[in-house]
Amino acid sequence: GESARLSRRLVKSGRAAAARTEVGFSFLNRDPSLFTVQLVAHPGDEPDTLESEVWQEFDAVREHGIDEQELHRGIKQLVASFVMQAQNNFYRGLQVGLFQVRANDWRRVNALVSGYRAVTRDDVLRVARAYLTPDNRNVVTVRPGEAS
Repeated sequence: GESARLSRRLVKSGRAAAARTEVGFSFLNRDPSLFTVQLVAHPGDEPDTLESEVWQEFDAVREHGIDEQELHRGIKQLVASFVMQAQNNFYRGLQVGLFQVRANDWRRVNALVSGYRAVTRDDVLRVARAYLTPDNRNVVTVRPGEAS
């Protein structure tokens, strides 16, 4: 959202036209999931500058973690998303079926919200230090082509 860390630093300050983060979240993953950052530079600006600022933010999270307000906001967004999707019969059936197949217990879907709420600042710090590392990065830069 607009109050997210990268949006505040890059979009609200005018240094980027747009910023979006997304977690390729899938419950019960045995392996790390995909975390993507999408940035749109202003015309004529170099994307390398924005990329450098993203790494600075990741470094700050790895070093200092996040504050309680940021954690609460993230958990609130996850819970709200789950509750909104759970109002749809298709989504409820999908969740139950996936939990049955992956965890051999469909009832575990009922523990998702409490699992989200159990995440601590220390958990975020531990995960950031494990996965938001220079060796774990892939960068794709797309530049507009010239008219032919």
